[in-house]
Amino acid sequence: FDLSADDFGALAAALGASTSVREGAIRIDGVIDDAQPGSPIRGRAVLTDFRMVDAPLLGQILTFPSLIGIANTLQGRGIAFRRGELPFTLTDDTLTIDDGRVRGSQLGILINGTLDRQTDTIDVQGEVAPATLINNLLGNVPIVGQVLTGGGEGVFAATYRINGPRDNPTVSVNPVSVIAPGFIRRIVGGFSDGEIPEEDPGSKFPADQD
Repeated sequence: FDLSADDFGALAAALGASTSVREGAIRIDGVIDDAQPGSPIRGRAVLTDFRMVDAPLLGQILTFPSLIGIANTLQGRGIAFRRGELPFTLTDDTLTIDDGRVRGSQLGILINGTLDRQTDTIDVQGEVAPATLINNLLGNVPIVGQVLTGGGEGVFAATYRINGPRDNPTVSVNPVSVIAPGFIRRIVGGFSDGEIPEEDPGSKFPADQD
């Protein structure tokens, strides 16, 4: 199957999934596996040119010093994202996201986890880092060695976990001082069509300024 909508924010609100998404587009493609018990659905959601505004869980993740300015943006005009991909498996009991990624002018986020549809609880974890750092690593090779060997200064990234009842989960954040090579490889080169979702003049949302 192949489903698409030109207004991701309106669709999310209509389905009761989120009121924090603004605009954007979404396309979902997948297959229904009738050979497996419960006929699980395996697919991929691709999101483009959307914003997150007043998103409480994301705001709690962005609470450490390197990302506090981005958190402030979330409370105002919102954080713009250029592209996201969420590979998923849907069963009668669970919705699982495996190696999801979202990237915009300010943030790169990796997402893995499960929503238990029977108990209405979530267990999601991943990594988040400022997109400016990711771009600097790609554009200035000498820095890469310093960062990946611990030579960089300051808190660059964080791991996070969201766990508990969907309406009121616990959010924990663990700042780290370096970005692992796997994070860079996945957030930049892991999109299914090979596109590196940089902000460009043709993007609906220009790169935000500090």
